[in-house]
Amino acid sequence: MDATLYYPNIEFYDSTWLKASLLIYDKIFRIVPRSYSPDDSDEVKVAVDKNLLEDIHVTQPDLETTAEEYEQFLSSAPVLPAAVEGYDNVRLHEEKVDDRIRPILEALSTKIDPDGFLSVSPEVANTYMLYLANVVSRRRGITKLTDNPDMFSVMHYFANNGNFGEWINNPDSKEVAVSFLIPYILPKSTEFLSINEIIKFRDKTQSSREAFKRSLDDFIDKASHVDDLDFLKKHTDEFINKIEKGRDNIADRTKEFAKDIIYSLISVGLPTTFTALSIFSAGSDLFDLFSVGKSCSIGAVASIADTARSIRKEWKSSDSFYYLQLKKVFGDKTGVKFSTRNYHRIFEEFIND
Repeated sequence: MDATLYYPNIEFYDSTWLKASLLIYDKIFRIVPRSYSPDDSDEVKVAVDKNLLEDIHVTQPDLETTAEEYEQFLSSAPVLPAAVEGYDNVRLHEEKVDDRIRPILEALSTKIDPDGFLSVSPEVANTYMLYLANVVSRRRGITKLTDNPDMFSVMHYFANNGNFGEWINNPDSKEVAVSFLIPYILPKSTEFLSINEIIKFRDKTQSSREAFKRSLDDFIDKASHVDDLDFLKKHTDEFINKIEKGRDNIADRTKEFAKDIIYSLISVGLPTTFTALSIFSAGSDLFDLFSVGKSCSIGAVASIADTARSIRKEWKSSDSFYYLQLKKVFGDKTGVKFSTRNYHRIFEEFIND
């Protein structure tokens, strides 16, 4: 089963985004307290009934692991983000918090309401929820997926164990956290198709989806360990060629179902070496998007502070995290151009502002 964990929210505020995600993944999980009933739309309820969207009720080992690691994380991180000092309040349910860590969050909260929600700043709540999502996904060996570019940017911090300094653009750093931007084909009519029609389309494109994800996992495993830019381009071209030239490729199967197709954008976060991105060192901005190989782009999010604490060599495809972007801007004959958020600016705001 090819599954992913949706973070950091419970409800889906855009059913089109959920339907698009189900055209990529076999199943989507989300973290839901046992005593909480999600306020789902009718289409989301169908996905639940069809077992395509499944709730994860965090276990005591989940909470204990999160509490132990989060407590240690807060005390050992090279830089404690300024974002955890936020002021406007949101609610964080107590069932998502272990007894060990609750005093820390209670100390940062302004009140606890009768329903068991801690009232804390959105930055504090999201910081904890991102860490919890990281633990839950790691313990189950599944990737992470969000519809929020801010959360995708900040996840780099937790996915790399907070191994960053205040100066996120450090030219002396040997490694950087990056985002790969990969185009993905979807039916243009996704927004107007019912969830049941999406499910039928899923059945018809299962083999092409599986082939895409296998190629993507293989590409990520290689990209995070390659130290040479030319080989990185080579792996990127191999990845795209597998998708385009496969006997059951995504474009052909999508055209069978829908008259018009569109390109969505998948951003993949992972650590890589500064050497692999050495092309940027020739007077270019490390954070500018750079076309690497065929159709894909890459951009730095932040410099990793301490190579000795690096997790890059142990990185697996299941450790990666994604942001699915549906907004698109079509370019000329040379290809497709996308308007994307500057992840590094979001990350710097999280660290320093």
